[in-house]
Amino acid sequence: MNTINIKESKNIKLMNRIDKKYVIDFNQFCLLSDYIVNNYYIVVDDSNKFLLSYKSIYFDTANLDMYNDHKLNVENRQKLRIREYENGDQFLEIKTKSDNKTKKIRVNLDLYNIDHYMCWINDNLNYAYSAITPVLEINFKRLTLINKEKNSRITIDFGISFKNYNTNINKKIKEIVIEVKKSDESYITSFEKKLSSLNIEESKFSKYYIGINSTLKK
Repeated sequence: MNTINIKESKNIKLMNRIDKKYVIDFNQFCLLSDYIVNNYYIVVDDSNKFLLSYKSIYFDTANLDMYNDHKLNVENRQKLRIREYENGDQFLEIKTKSDNKTKKIRVNLDLYNIDHYMCWINDNLNYAYSAITPVLEINFKRLTLINKEKNSRITIDFGISFKNYNTNINKKIKEIVIEVKKSDESYITSFEKKLSSLNIEESKFSKYYIGINSTLKK
């Protein structure tokens, strides 16, 4: 297994990128396992651990405008979240989707206290700070891959669980979410070609969309 340390992998940030999402089951992942081991660097931490814990807290308006923008495929739609990594690093992030491209900006976060970042949020988010509230928590384990050319990143998320702060509904799904992240839309990665050969088609749904959709009161 070829590995790359997480510190080195951070040089491949792809903050302005094309995202391709796929939802698969465990049997489909097994069909990919040999291909992954033979063709990709697997990101590991300093203890050589490669399946790392992630936590995200997503914010939205009372009417779930950001969720609905995603549902309706609105141009220049956004997400606001706190992202916490296994090593304790925390960031406040805004992701903007436009022309099939995703732009991510972020700042280091101090103890989940986003009040200190009101001006930053108002300057960069389409919605006022006063209109947003935390709505969904997502926990998962992530396997991160870097291609041999070091110009694309693949993330594979397992054990995804959701907690909806408004409905108090918790949900865990068996599905595995893959994201292919690259800088050039015209460049078809070998991973995309492999998925296509297994008849695995692109999905338009993010974990945030899946999480809200599966935890709303019916």
